[in-house]
Amino acid sequence: MAGQIDVGPVPDGEPPEAVADLGAWAREVEDAHGRSRTAAAERLTAFLPGLDLDAVRADAAGAELWTGSVAGELADAGPGLDELDEVFAALALDPHRLVLSREATPIEIGTVGGERRVRPGAPTMVNPARLVAVLGEGVTAQLAHVDELHEATGARCGDLERVFLGRAKADVFLSDGHTSGLGPHFDNPELMIVQLHGSKRWRFHRPDTEHPQRGLLDEQRALTEGRRQPAGEVVLSPGDAVFLPQGWWHEAAAEGGPSAHVTYGITRPTVNEAVERLVRWGRWSDSGLRAPVDDTWGDDDLAAVLGRRTDAADAAAWRQWVRGTMPPRARNQLSTLWALHDGRGVQGAEARSAAPGGLVPAGEQEGVLVLWVAGRRLGVPVDALPAVLAVANGDWFPVAATEGGWALVSVLLSEGLVEVRAGG
Repeated sequence: MAGQIDVGPVPDGEPPEAVADLGAWAREVEDAHGRSRTAAAERLTAFLPGLDLDAVRADAAGAELWTGSVAGELADAGPGLDELDEVFAALALDPHRLVLSREATPIEIGTVGGERRVRPGAPTMVNPARLVAVLGEGVTAQLAHVDELHEATGARCGDLERVFLGRAKADVFLSDGHTSGLGPHFDNPELMIVQLHGSKRWRFHRPDTEHPQRGLLDEQRALTEGRRQPAGEVVLSPGDAVFLPQGWWHEAAAEGGPSAHVTYGITRPTVNEAVERLVRWGRWSDSGLRAPVDDTWGDDDLAAVLGRRTDAADAAAWRQWVRGTMPPRARNQLSTLWALHDGRGVQGAEARSAAPGGLVPAGEQEGVLVLWVAGRRLGVPVDALPAVLAVANGDWFPVAATEGGWALVSVLLSEGLVEVRAGG
Protein backbone atom coordinates (compact mmCIF):
# COMPACT_ATOMS: atom_id res chain seq x y z
CA MET A 1 0.00 0.00 0.00
CA ALA A 2 1.42 3.36 -1.06
CA GLY A 3 0.76 5.37 2.10
CA GLN A 4 -0.17 5.23 5.76
CA ILE A 5 -3.69 5.34 7.20
CA ASP A 6 -4.36 8.43 9.30
CA VAL A 7 -6.82 8.26 12.20
CA GLY A 8 -8.42 11.04 14.19
CA PRO A 9 -11.77 12.20 15.56
CA VAL A 10 -14.63 13.15 13.28
CA PRO A 11 -14.56 16.98 12.97
CA ASP A 12 -17.35 18.48 15.03
CA GLY A 13 -17.68 21.75 13.18
CA GLU A 14 -17.77 20.70 9.53
CA PRO A 15 -20.06 18.40 7.53
CA PRO A 16 -18.92 15.56 5.27
CA GLU A 17 -18.67 16.22 1.56
CA ALA A 18 -21.59 15.06 -0.57
CA VAL A 19 -21.22 11.53 -1.93
CA ALA A 20 -22.24 12.72 -5.39
CA ASP A 21 -19.21 15.03 -5.45
CA LEU A 22 -16.67 12.35 -4.53
CA GLY A 23 -16.66 10.13 -7.60
CA ALA A 24 -17.25 6.46 -8.28
CA TRP A 25 -15.36 5.14 -5.24
CA ALA A 26 -17.80 6.80 -2.84
CA ARG A 27 -20.78 5.30 -4.63
CA GLU A 28 -19.14 1.86 -4.45
CA VAL A 29 -18.70 2.24 -0.68
CA GLU A 30 -22.31 3.38 -0.29
CA ASP A 31 -23.56 0.47 -2.39
CA ALA A 32 -21.59 -1.95 -0.23
CA HIS A 33 -23.16 -0.50 2.92
CA GLY A 34 -26.57 -0.74 1.24
CA ARG A 35 -26.04 -4.46 0.80
CA SER A 36 -25.13 -4.69 4.49
CA ARG A 37 -28.38 -2.92 5.48
CA THR A 38 -30.40 -5.18 3.18
CA ALA A 39 -28.86 -8.27 4.74
CA ALA A 40 -29.63 -6.92 8.24
CA ALA A 41 -33.25 -6.27 7.25
CA GLU A 42 -33.54 -9.78 5.85
CA ARG A 43 -32.24 -11.25 9.12
CA LEU A 44 -34.73 -9.21 11.15
CA THR A 45 -37.61 -10.19 8.83
CA ALA A 46 -36.63 -13.85 9.14
CA PHE A 47 -36.48 -13.44 12.92
CA LEU A 48 -39.88 -11.70 13.16
CA PRO A 49 -41.88 -12.90 10.13
CA GLY A 50 -44.91 -10.73 9.51
CA LEU A 51 -43.45 -7.48 10.87
CA ASP A 52 -43.40 -4.83 8.13
CA LEU A 53 -40.06 -3.15 8.77
CA ASP A 54 -40.47 -0.68 5.90
CA ALA A 55 -43.79 0.57 7.29
CA VAL A 56 -42.41 0.93 10.81
CA ARG A 57 -39.35 2.84 9.62
CA ALA A 58 -41.29 5.15 7.33
CA ASP A 59 -44.08 6.15 9.73
CA ALA A 60 -43.09 5.88 13.38
CA ALA A 61 -46.05 8.00 14.53
CA GLY A 62 -48.60 6.00 12.55
CA ALA A 63 -47.19 2.54 13.23
CA GLU A 64 -49.48 0.01 14.88
CA LEU A 65 -48.85 -2.49 17.64
CA TRP A 66 -47.62 -5.80 16.22
CA THR A 67 -47.73 -9.21 17.91
CA GLY A 68 -46.35 -12.48 16.59
CA SER A 69 -43.70 -15.08 17.28
CA VAL A 70 -40.00 -15.34 16.59
CA ALA A 71 -38.76 -17.86 14.06
CA GLY A 72 -35.79 -20.10 14.70
CA GLU A 73 -34.03 -20.74 17.99
CA LEU A 74 -35.18 -18.83 21.06
CA ALA A 75 -31.53 -18.70 22.13
CA ASP A 76 -30.99 -16.22 19.30
CA ALA A 77 -33.51 -13.83 20.87
CA GLY A 78 -31.81 -13.38 24.24
CA PRO A 79 -29.87 -15.12 27.00
CA GLY A 80 -31.33 -18.29 28.51
CA LEU A 81 -31.54 -18.96 32.23
CA ASP A 82 -28.24 -20.85 32.21
CA GLU A 83 -26.50 -17.88 30.58
CA LEU A 84 -28.13 -15.50 33.08
CA ASP A 85 -26.74 -17.73 35.86
CA GLU A 86 -23.24 -17.01 34.56
CA VAL A 87 -23.96 -13.28 34.36
CA PHE A 88 -25.28 -13.02 37.92
CA ALA A 89 -22.45 -15.18 39.25
CA ALA A 90 -20.00 -12.46 38.16
CA LEU A 91 -22.22 -9.39 38.61
CA ALA A 92 -21.26 -6.66 41.06
CA LEU A 93 -23.94 -4.34 42.43
CA ASP A 94 -23.90 -1.70 39.71
CA PRO A 95 -26.90 0.67 39.47
CA HIS A 96 -26.16 1.12 35.77
CA ARG A 97 -26.45 -2.63 35.19
CA LEU A 98 -29.11 -3.77 37.70
CA VAL A 99 -32.35 -1.94 38.55
CA LEU A 100 -35.00 -3.16 41.00
CA SER A 101 -38.56 -1.83 41.29
CA ARG A 102 -41.97 -2.71 42.68
CA GLU A 103 -45.16 -1.05 41.41
CA ALA A 104 -43.08 1.72 39.80
CA THR A 105 -41.17 2.38 43.07
CA PRO A 106 -37.37 1.93 42.94
CA ILE A 107 -35.90 -0.63 45.35
CA GLU A 108 -32.38 -0.32 46.77
CA ILE A 109 -30.19 -2.85 44.95
CA GLY A 110 -28.27 -3.51 48.15
CA THR A 111 -31.16 -5.78 49.19
CA VAL A 112 -29.83 -8.46 46.81
CA GLY A 113 -26.15 -8.01 47.66
CA GLY A 114 -23.89 -10.49 49.38
CA GLU A 115 -20.30 -9.53 50.15
CA ARG A 116 -17.55 -11.83 48.99
CA ARG A 117 -14.68 -11.15 51.33
CA VAL A 118 -11.92 -12.33 49.00
CA ARG A 119 -9.91 -9.18 49.69
CA PRO A 120 -10.31 -5.84 51.41
CA GLY A 121 -12.33 -3.43 49.30
CA ALA A 122 -13.76 -6.16 47.05
CA PRO A 123 -17.04 -5.15 45.37
CA THR A 124 -20.36 -6.35 46.69
CA MET A 125 -21.71 -9.02 44.38
CA VAL A 126 -25.28 -10.07 43.61
CA ASN A 127 -26.52 -12.86 45.84
CA PRO A 128 -28.78 -15.02 43.58
CA ALA A 129 -30.71 -16.42 46.57
CA ARG A 130 -31.60 -12.91 47.76
CA LEU A 131 -32.52 -11.93 44.21
CA VAL A 132 -34.97 -14.84 43.92
CA ALA A 133 -36.43 -13.93 47.31
CA VAL A 134 -37.20 -10.32 46.36
CA LEU A 135 -38.62 -11.42 42.99
CA GLY A 136 -41.06 -13.59 44.95
CA GLU A 137 -42.07 -10.48 46.90
CA GLY A 138 -43.22 -8.71 43.74
CA VAL A 139 -40.00 -6.96 42.73
CA THR A 140 -38.96 -6.77 39.07
CA ALA A 141 -35.26 -6.91 38.21
CA GLN A 142 -33.96 -5.14 35.09
CA LEU A 143 -30.58 -6.31 33.81
CA ALA A 144 -29.50 -3.47 31.53
CA HIS A 145 -27.38 -3.57 28.36
CA VAL A 146 -27.48 -7.34 27.95
CA ASP A 147 -26.35 -6.74 24.36
CA GLU A 148 -22.89 -6.09 25.84
CA LEU A 149 -22.92 -9.49 27.57
CA HIS A 150 -24.65 -11.85 25.12
CA GLU A 151 -23.30 -12.28 21.58
CA ALA A 152 -26.55 -13.11 19.77
CA THR A 153 -28.38 -10.23 21.48
CA GLY A 154 -25.60 -7.82 20.54
CA ALA A 155 -25.76 -8.98 16.91
CA ARG A 156 -29.53 -8.38 16.89
CA CYS A 157 -28.98 -4.85 18.19
CA GLY A 158 -26.42 -4.28 15.44
CA ASP A 159 -28.98 -5.28 12.81
CA LEU A 160 -31.58 -2.96 14.35
CA GLU A 161 -29.07 -0.10 14.24
CA ARG A 162 -28.25 -0.72 10.59
CA VAL A 163 -31.92 -0.80 9.61
CA PHE A 164 -33.34 1.99 11.80
CA LEU A 165 -30.33 4.34 11.75
CA GLY A 166 -30.56 4.67 15.53
CA ARG A 167 -28.97 3.37 18.72
CA ALA A 168 -30.23 0.01 20.04
CA LYS A 169 -29.88 -1.64 23.44
CA ALA A 170 -31.34 -4.74 25.07
CA ASP A 171 -32.46 -5.26 28.68
CA VAL A 172 -33.70 -8.45 30.36
CA PHE A 173 -36.56 -8.22 32.90
CA LEU A 174 -37.08 -10.88 35.58
CA SER A 175 -40.23 -11.13 37.70
CA ASP A 176 -42.35 -13.56 39.71
CA GLY A 177 -45.97 -13.51 40.82
CA HIS A 178 -48.69 -11.17 39.55
CA THR A 179 -47.35 -7.74 40.47
CA SER A 180 -46.16 -5.05 38.05
CA GLY A 181 -42.66 -3.86 38.76
CA LEU A 182 -42.59 -0.76 36.57
CA GLY A 183 -46.28 0.16 36.50
CA PRO A 184 -47.98 1.79 33.49
CA HIS A 185 -45.47 3.86 31.52
CA PHE A 186 -44.20 4.67 28.06
CA ASP A 187 -40.66 4.76 26.68
CA ASN A 188 -39.03 7.12 24.23
CA PRO A 189 -37.53 4.30 22.12
CA GLU A 190 -39.45 1.93 19.89
CA LEU A 191 -39.54 -1.47 21.58
CA MET A 192 -39.21 -5.07 20.42
CA ILE A 193 -40.18 -7.46 23.22
CA VAL A 194 -39.54 -11.22 23.22
CA GLN A 195 -40.67 -13.58 25.99
CA LEU A 196 -37.82 -15.90 27.02
CA HIS A 197 -39.19 -17.87 29.99
CA GLY A 198 -42.56 -18.27 31.69
CA SER A 199 -45.46 -16.06 30.64
CA LYS A 200 -46.42 -12.42 31.09
CA ARG A 201 -49.64 -10.44 30.57
CA TRP A 202 -49.29 -7.12 28.74
CA ARG A 203 -51.76 -4.25 28.36
CA PHE A 204 -51.22 -1.55 25.75
CA HIS A 205 -52.66 1.96 25.27
CA ARG A 206 -52.21 4.41 22.43
CA PRO A 207 -50.34 7.67 23.02
CA ASP A 208 -52.37 10.87 23.01
CA THR A 209 -49.89 12.81 20.88
CA GLU A 210 -47.43 12.18 18.05
CA HIS A 211 -43.84 11.41 19.01
CA PRO A 212 -44.29 11.84 22.79
CA GLN A 213 -41.14 12.30 24.83
CA ARG A 214 -40.83 11.62 28.53
CA GLY A 215 -40.14 14.83 30.39
CA LEU A 216 -41.67 16.98 27.64
CA LEU A 217 -45.35 16.56 28.55
CA ASP A 218 -47.60 15.98 31.54
CA GLU A 219 -47.14 12.25 31.97
CA GLN A 220 -50.08 11.81 34.35
CA ARG A 221 -52.39 13.55 31.88
CA ALA A 222 -51.05 11.39 29.06
CA LEU A 223 -51.53 8.28 31.17
CA THR A 224 -55.16 9.18 31.90
CA GLU A 225 -55.98 9.96 28.30
CA GLY A 226 -53.91 7.09 26.93
CA ARG A 227 -55.63 4.57 29.15
CA ARG A 228 -58.95 5.61 27.59
CA GLN A 229 -57.65 4.28 24.28
CA PRO A 230 -56.88 0.62 24.98
CA ALA A 231 -55.16 -1.00 22.04
CA GLY A 232 -54.90 -4.57 23.22
CA GLU A 233 -54.05 -7.12 25.85
CA VAL A 234 -51.96 -10.21 25.27
CA VAL A 235 -50.30 -12.99 27.24
CA LEU A 236 -46.83 -13.77 25.92
CA SER A 237 -45.33 -17.25 26.18
CA PRO A 238 -41.73 -18.22 25.29
CA GLY A 239 -41.06 -17.22 21.70
CA ASP A 240 -43.93 -14.72 21.47
CA ALA A 241 -43.01 -11.18 20.48
CA VAL A 242 -44.38 -7.63 20.37
CA PHE A 243 -43.22 -4.59 18.41
CA LEU A 244 -44.35 -1.46 20.25
CA PRO A 245 -44.24 1.92 18.48
CA GLN A 246 -42.57 4.80 20.24
CA GLY A 247 -44.62 6.42 23.02
CA TRP A 248 -47.23 3.68 23.53
CA TRP A 249 -48.25 3.11 27.15
CA HIS A 250 -47.76 -0.41 28.45
CA GLU A 251 -47.73 -2.41 31.66
CA ALA A 252 -46.88 -6.03 32.32
CA ALA A 253 -47.20 -8.63 35.07
CA ALA A 254 -46.02 -12.23 35.28
CA GLU A 255 -48.73 -14.88 35.12
CA GLY A 256 -48.20 -16.42 38.54
CA GLY A 257 -44.68 -17.77 38.12
CA PRO A 258 -41.10 -16.87 37.18
CA SER A 259 -40.86 -14.84 33.98
CA ALA A 260 -38.05 -13.46 31.84
CA HIS A 261 -38.30 -11.32 28.73
CA VAL A 262 -35.89 -9.24 26.70
CA THR A 263 -36.74 -5.74 25.50
CA TYR A 264 -34.85 -4.22 22.58
CA GLY A 265 -35.08 -0.42 22.53
CA ILE A 266 -34.38 1.55 19.35
CA THR A 267 -33.71 5.27 19.79
CA ARG A 268 -33.68 7.15 16.51
CA PRO A 269 -32.21 10.65 16.09
CA THR A 270 -34.76 13.46 16.00
CA VAL A 271 -35.37 16.52 13.85
CA ASN A 272 -34.26 18.64 16.81
CA GLU A 273 -30.83 16.99 16.68
CA ALA A 274 -30.63 17.52 12.93
CA VAL A 275 -31.39 21.26 13.27
CA GLU A 276 -28.82 21.66 16.06
CA ARG A 277 -26.15 19.96 13.94
CA LEU A 278 -26.94 22.06 10.84
CA VAL A 279 -26.73 25.26 12.87
CA ARG A 280 -23.39 24.13 14.33
CA TRP A 281 -22.09 23.51 10.83
CA GLY A 282 -23.13 27.00 9.78
CA ARG A 283 -25.51 25.65 7.14
CA TRP A 284 -28.32 27.71 8.72
CA SER A 285 -26.29 30.69 9.91
CA ASP A 286 -27.33 33.40 7.44
CA SER A 287 -28.77 36.76 8.37
CA GLY A 288 -32.33 35.43 8.62
CA LEU A 289 -31.40 33.42 11.70
CA ARG A 290 -29.51 36.32 13.23
CA ALA A 291 -32.44 38.74 12.96
CA PRO A 292 -33.70 40.16 16.30
CA VAL A 293 -37.05 38.94 17.59
CA ASP A 294 -39.69 40.92 19.52
CA ASP A 295 -43.34 40.47 20.47
CA THR A 296 -44.50 41.27 16.93
CA TRP A 297 -42.77 38.17 15.58
CA GLY A 298 -45.27 35.38 14.77
CA ASP A 299 -45.67 31.88 13.36
CA ASP A 300 -45.58 33.09 9.75
CA ASP A 301 -42.22 34.75 10.36
CA LEU A 302 -40.79 31.55 11.82
CA ALA A 303 -42.14 29.44 8.97
CA ALA A 304 -40.67 31.83 6.43
CA VAL A 305 -37.21 31.66 8.01
CA LEU A 306 -37.14 27.88 8.36
CA GLY A 307 -39.00 27.03 5.18
CA ARG A 308 -36.49 28.57 2.81
CA ARG A 309 -33.71 26.50 4.37
CA THR A 310 -34.96 23.06 3.39
CA ASP A 311 -32.24 21.45 1.32
CA ALA A 312 -31.79 17.84 0.25
CA ALA A 313 -28.04 18.24 0.63
CA ASP A 314 -28.50 19.18 4.29
CA ALA A 315 -30.57 16.05 4.92
CA ALA A 316 -27.96 13.88 3.18
CA ALA A 317 -25.12 15.43 5.19
CA TRP A 318 -27.07 14.84 8.40
CA ARG A 319 -27.62 11.16 7.56
CA GLN A 320 -23.90 10.80 6.82
CA TRP A 321 -23.13 12.38 10.20
CA VAL A 322 -25.47 10.01 12.05
CA ARG A 323 -24.01 6.94 10.37
CA GLY A 324 -20.44 8.11 10.76
CA THR A 325 -20.78 8.68 14.52
CA MET A 326 -22.75 5.57 15.56
CA PRO A 327 -20.75 3.65 18.23
CA PRO A 328 -19.15 0.33 17.24
CA ARG A 329 -20.08 -3.16 18.46
CA ALA A 330 -16.82 -5.09 18.46
CA ARG A 331 -16.51 -8.45 20.26
CA ASN A 332 -13.03 -9.90 19.95
CA GLN A 333 -11.39 -12.87 21.66
CA LEU A 334 -8.08 -12.42 23.43
CA SER A 335 -6.65 -15.58 21.87
CA THR A 336 -7.31 -14.27 18.35
CA LEU A 337 -5.90 -10.84 19.14
CA TRP A 338 -2.75 -12.41 20.55
CA ALA A 339 -2.33 -14.49 17.40
CA LEU A 340 -2.65 -11.35 15.26
CA HIS A 341 -0.30 -9.25 17.37
CA ASP A 342 2.49 -7.75 15.26
CA GLY A 343 1.10 -9.47 12.17
CA ARG A 344 1.36 -13.05 13.45
CA GLY A 345 -1.60 -15.25 12.58
CA VAL A 346 -2.79 -13.04 9.73
CA GLN A 347 -2.83 -15.92 7.27
CA GLY A 348 -6.30 -17.43 7.36
CA ALA A 349 -7.72 -14.68 9.61
CA GLU A 350 -11.07 -13.13 8.73
CA ALA A 351 -12.55 -9.77 9.66
CA ARG A 352 -15.81 -7.86 9.41
CA SER A 353 -17.02 -4.39 10.29
CA ALA A 354 -18.20 -3.75 13.85
CA ALA A 355 -19.66 -0.35 12.92
CA PRO A 356 -23.44 -0.48 12.29
CA GLY A 357 -23.23 2.86 10.47
CA GLY A 358 -20.68 1.46 8.04
CA LEU A 359 -17.83 3.37 6.43
CA VAL A 360 -19.12 6.78 5.36
CA PRO A 361 -17.42 8.59 2.44
CA ALA A 362 -16.64 12.12 3.67
CA GLY A 363 -13.96 13.57 1.36
CA GLU A 364 -10.93 13.03 -0.86
CA GLN A 365 -7.55 14.74 -0.66
CA GLU A 366 -4.69 14.07 -3.11
CA GLY A 367 -5.18 10.34 -3.48
CA VAL A 368 -6.41 9.83 0.09
CA LEU A 369 -9.97 8.66 0.70
CA VAL A 370 -11.54 10.27 3.77
CA LEU A 371 -14.00 8.05 5.61
CA TRP A 372 -15.97 8.43 8.81
CA VAL A 373 -16.60 5.34 10.90
CA ALA A 374 -17.97 5.18 14.47
CA GLY A 375 -16.78 8.66 15.36
CA ARG A 376 -13.32 8.27 13.80
CA ARG A 377 -11.99 9.98 10.70
CA LEU A 378 -9.84 7.75 8.49
CA GLY A 379 -7.50 8.89 5.74
CA VAL A 380 -6.98 5.81 3.56
CA PRO A 381 -4.70 5.59 0.49
CA VAL A 382 -6.74 5.07 -2.66
CA ASP A 383 -5.04 1.75 -3.41
CA ALA A 384 -6.67 0.34 -0.25
CA LEU A 385 -10.14 0.68 -1.80
CA PRO A 386 -10.59 -3.13 -2.16
CA ALA A 387 -10.13 -3.49 1.60
CA VAL A 388 -12.48 -0.55 2.25
CA LEU A 389 -15.18 -2.20 0.13
CA ALA A 390 -14.67 -5.54 1.89
CA VAL A 391 -15.19 -3.89 5.29
CA ALA A 392 -18.13 -1.80 4.06
CA ASN A 393 -19.90 -4.91 2.80
CA GLY A 394 -20.38 -6.06 6.39
CA ASP A 395 -19.58 -9.76 5.82
CA TRP A 396 -16.58 -11.79 6.98
CA PHE A 397 -13.72 -11.55 4.48
CA PRO A 398 -10.21 -13.07 4.31
CA VAL A 399 -7.76 -10.43 5.50
CA ALA A 400 -4.56 -11.64 3.83
CA ALA A 401 -6.27 -12.34 0.49
CA THR A 402 -7.68 -8.79 0.25
CA GLU A 403 -5.47 -6.07 -1.21
CA GLY A 404 -4.56 -3.69 1.60
CA GLY A 405 -6.56 -5.90 3.98
CA TRP A 406 -4.17 -6.22 6.91
CA ALA A 407 -3.04 -2.58 6.76
CA LEU A 408 -6.66 -1.39 7.09
CA VAL A 409 -7.82 -4.08 9.51
CA SER A 410 -4.90 -3.53 11.89
CA VAL A 411 -5.81 0.18 12.19
CA LEU A 412 -9.53 -0.50 12.57
CA LEU A 413 -8.78 -3.24 15.09
CA SER A 414 -6.75 -0.87 17.27
CA GLU A 415 -9.75 1.49 17.30
CA GLY A 416 -12.26 -1.29 18.11
CA LEU A 417 -14.00 -0.91 14.74
CA VAL A 418 -13.75 -4.48 13.37
CA GLU A 419 -14.16 -8.01 14.64
CA VAL A 420 -11.61 -10.68 13.79
CA ARG A 421 -11.58 -14.45 13.98
CA ALA A 422 -9.24 -17.29 13.11
CA GLY A 423 -9.87 -18.61 9.61
CA GLY A 424 -10.96 -22.06 8.61
